[in-house]
Amino acid sequence: MNIISLGNSLGGLIGAAGKNSFAMQYEISPILLKNGIAEQMQDKVMPIMQLTQGGSFPVNLSAYFAHWKPMPGSTILQNTIGQYPFANQSVAANAIISQPLNVSMMMTCPANSTTGMGAKTSIFNSLQQAISNHIALGGMFVVITPSYVYDNCVLVGIRDISGGESKQPQYQWAWDFTRPQIMTTEEATGAQNSLMAKLSSGTKVTNTAWSGAH
Repeated sequence: MNIISLGNSLGGLIGAAGKNSFAMQYEISPILLKNGIAEQMQDKVMPIMQLTQGGSFPVNLSAYFAHWKPMPGSTILQNTIGQYPFANQSVAANAIISQPLNVSMMMTCPANSTTGMGAKTSIFNSLQQAISNHIALGGMFVVITPSYVYDNCVLVGIRDISGGESKQPQYQWAWDFTRPQIMTTEEATGAQNSLMAKLSSGTKVTNTAWSGAH
């Protein structure tokens, strides 16, 4: 599935709810579950708000359980230089190795008059179980930010980052995602075959396509 299809899938849900599209896409539901527990859904995609809202989509955006925003430190391009011996100088000159991309989203979800502490505990228990099941089934994530859409991400952790701005505990959480460079066996085989063919023929490597999935 391409990014346009993913956007259209989320856009249909946004249109049905009749909400401001920017706020819905980037603040209310910027994370999509792909395959995994969403396997039987249209386009095999599930917006995160279907887990946090339990099927209730209020008109007032402030009434939603969770609000999201990208955290500083996300990457849209990340390379390293090979630190090992090279066969010759032409190979060494092109030893730029693509690295996985990282993005973290801050989830703000304080208990309030709409969602009391008891309801919050129940939502989090259900959310944790659903996310764990999704990962166990091999599901991936799509993270939508104003600057970049991270497709085929792996969720590596959810951690409490609540600060002193509020006396309420555990009201902010960081969701840490990684977008690996090689996602499938076919991509790995293709990357390996491309590199081996260039080395075997003595062809000068003029791009970094063999060092990652791109």
